[in-house]
Amino acid sequence: VIQINGQHTLNDLSAALQQGLNSGLGIQGSYASAVSDANKSSAYIEISSGFAGNKGSFSIIGSEALTSALGFSAVREAQNGLVEATLTDSKGNIRKVVTESQNVSGLLDGVAFKFDSQAAQVSGIGGISSGLKLSSAQNIGLKLGSNTLNVSLSSGSWSIEGLSRSINAQIESDPNFSLSGIKASVSDGEIRLGYDSSTSAPEAFEITSGSQTLGINEGSYSYAATGNKDKSAVVQGFSTYRDEPASKNISFSINQRAYSAFSTQIDPTKADLANSLETVSDLNEQLRAAKADVRVDISGDSLVFTSLKVGTDRATNARSVVNLDIIDQFGNKDTATLQQFGFRNTISYGYGESGFRAQVKDTAAALQIGANEGQTMKVSMGDMSAGALGISDIDLTTIHGASAALSKVDRAIDKVSSEVSRLGTYQNRLNFTMNNIENASANLTSAESRIRDADIAAEIIQYTKNQILTQASTAMLAQANSIMGNVLTLLKK
Repeated sequence: VIQINGQHTLNDLSAALQQGLNSGLGIQGSYASAVSDANKSSAYIEISSGFAGNKGSFSIIGSEALTSALGFSAVREAQNGLVEATLTDSKGNIRKVVTESQNVSGLLDGVAFKFDSQAAQVSGIGGISSGLKLSSAQNIGLKLGSNTLNVSLSSGSWSIEGLSRSINAQIESDPNFSLSGIKASVSDGEIRLGYDSSTSAPEAFEITSGSQTLGINEGSYSYAATGNKDKSAVVQGFSTYRDEPASKNISFSINQRAYSAFSTQIDPTKADLANSLETVSDLNEQLRAAKADVRVDISGDSLVFTSLKVGTDRATNARSVVNLDIIDQFGNKDTATLQQFGFRNTISYGYGESGFRAQVKDTAAALQIGANEGQTMKVSMGDMSAGALGISDIDLTTIHGASAALSKVDRAIDKVSSEVSRLGTYQNRLNFTMNNIENASANLTSAESRIRDADIAAEIIQYTKNQILTQASTAMLAQANSIMGNVLTLLKK
């Protein structure tokens, strides 16, 4: 639930929406940004879901007046979300299937594939941490013996390390406190004012005025005073402080084009925290204005740059790529910021098969349809589950969701109908085989019946009679042939 009031700017609202989508709902493939024209005279909020292979679907529920005023009734469907799978067998036969989902079937009987493409992505490690937003200047009074010091912290967003740095800088700049033994540090995300009594005569130091936001309380401390920060003032961001002689304007160079990010802070007594959500929102706005196919996200405490394209563009034959560098206003690489955000590999190419997960499952049932080995037929049926049909995440709570569900249901019906047709082919083949088997069975039964009904004794007598007649005929023919031979013999003599 996101609360909206009249004090919200579009940037505030877009940042809250993105945090709600990513952190609240866990939809990593979605982001929100405020988009304005070149003259900054008009602006709107745009929310996108499901980039670069990430499935994202959400609905905005609120009063009709509010959603209409914010323009959330304007919805555009994703375009060109097609994936083509190609299979070539050993004989050179090619089969192709085009799908809009993450499931591919129809290439091989009984075999289904499921994939999860990975776009080009460059991600850092760390760099984003919790800080404090001081709505007003904070003053911390320190007293050591007869010496006093008023530590002033200006309003703004601070990193915890920045607060510690500012306190130490003011202590070191005061001649009465520079060797006092009082030093600020960070302990478990809290400001800690430690005291080393061996460097000073007093056994304890005093805090004469504390800070509610930092959680530093008044009192006398002989060892250390540890704060307990106001949780409502916590903000997420990254430190812009650099121990350098001059400030720099830092830009993120993405695919050879620079996008302004922040300016470094060289004064240790000034607020140093840049709001990470606002920075990411501003970078995404610049990327969209430049029509760059890259987006910026926050993953945990790290920045992630992801290509919005997966695979290869057929028109240009170019692969999706993220080429990242961090430079200053002079075009020089800013190594300190690269190290701060933990960027090691700053170039990544995406492939359609990158991150490919093939789940092959042969569901075909082998049926013996002949008397000999190998006379079998495989009958397979594709996955007809709601997830495989693409209807597991349909949303009927809104008009647009219900309208979008119709097309998904239509595609699911087409797929089921195609599968029913294929199963009908199997059924026809099985019916033909069954008819042949039934005819063979009938002939075999008829032959068996004739054998069972036969008079074996009479048949043996008839067989013996026929055998005697055959032998007698053979003997008579032999005698007739021998007489002719004898006559010829006498004539020769």
